[in-house]
Amino acid sequence: MNPLLADLTSGLEQEEKDELGRRVELMEAEFNFIQEAKPHEVELATKYGWTARKLSVVFCLNSFYQRIIAPLWASSQSPSVIGSTVPIRYGKSILFDAKRNAAVNKMSLRFVKICEAFQVTRKMLEAQRASDLIWIVTHPPYSEDAKESGR
Repeated sequence: MNPLLADLTSGLEQEEKDELGRRVELMEAEFNFIQEAKPHEVELATKYGWTARKLSVVFCLNSFYQRIIAPLWASSQSPSVIGSTVPIRYGKSILFDAKRNAAVNKMSLRFVKICEAFQVTRKMLEAQRASDLIWIVTHPPYSEDAKESGR
């Protein structure tokens, strides 16, 4: 397992660690396919500073965001009453209330801000596949292509 992924998942149950590991492996397998089938796309990503090693880190951050952060964050976006002013108990250990929602929001925003400090944007975290991620890094808003098209 990638050392970053091992650190990110250290407190999780084994089943979740395995699922995250599989997701990263799938992204890496797709990236390997792209390297062979469309090497020009990988070369362009490298031109913008996104090497295979750096993308491997992004695959870990993306997978952790997709499987852990995003679902928790979505659960903290409570409607105006339920979970905000009227707590909801889910099972024996989870209480959805304003305090939990605030803590989850704070944690999620911190994760995104840490990623952004390393130039991993929220759009990159939300990419569903390695090919989507490659497209994002090869079409940054500051690229010559984007300037020419008016983006």
